[in-house]
Amino acid sequence: MWQEELMELQRSKWSGWPSSFPLPSSLGEAGGISRNRLISEITLTWRCVKLKLFKVNQLSYSEDVFSIIEEEIRSESGKVGVITNAQFLKLAYEVKKRFKDRVELKRGRLARGLGQVLGCDFSAARVESRKLIFLGDGLFHPIGARISTGKEVLSLNPVTCEQINVEKEAERFLKMRFHSIFRAKRSNSFGVILGAMRGQFRMSRRDEYVMDEISEVEW
Repeated sequence: MWQEELMELQRSKWSGWPSSFPLPSSLGEAGGISRNRLISEITLTWRCVKLKLFKVNQLSYSEDVFSIIEEEIRSESGKVGVITNAQFLKLAYEVKKRFKDRVELKRGRLARGLGQVLGCDFSAARVESRKLIFLGDGLFHPIGARISTGKEVLSLNPVTCEQINVEKEAERFLKMRFHSIFRAKRSNSFGVILGAMRGQFRMSRRDEYVMDEISEVEW
C-alpha cells in the first residue's frame, strides 16, 4: 500500500516528521492524486515547515558597532571572544570575517549558530579569550555567560551601540539568587518547573539535579 511506503519514508528519510502523520483514506490514487505526487508534495511541505520553524529574522545593526569592537580588540593583548543570540548571528559572522584571528567564534553544544548562546547552553562562551563581547540586547545572556565562564563580559547592543560591562549586574543577580536560597530554608516542600525546549526537558535527571542543588546548600 502507498500509505505504508509513505510511512516508511517518514521513518527513514525524515526523522523530524511527526510520529503520526494523519492521512485521510480518501487521498491516494482512488482520490485522483498519484502516489508519487502525494509523497513529493507532503515531503516538500514538511521541509518548508522545518525551515520556517528554525528560521529567525536577522535584525539590522549600526555600522558603528565594528569601530567599538575594534577598540576592544586593540585593548586586549590576545583574542576577544564573541557571543550572540539568534537575531544577530549574521553580524557575528561578519565580525569574524573582518577581524579574522583576533576574534574567537565557537559553536555551542545545543545552539545551531557559531557564537550563539542559549539560556540552557553557554558552551559557546567557553573560549580561550579573557574577554567576551555579547552582541545583542538585554542582560540575560551576558549575565549568564559571566556566571558560567567567570570571564569579563561586555554587552554591546548592535542597534543603539550601548555598552554595558555586566560585572555589577552579575553580582546583583547572584545576591538575589542566594537571597532566594536563604528564604527557601524555611520551606518544607519545593516545586520544580521544567522547560519543554531541547536541553531543558530532562525528566530522567530531574531528581538528581534537585538533590545535587539541595545538598550544596548549608542548611
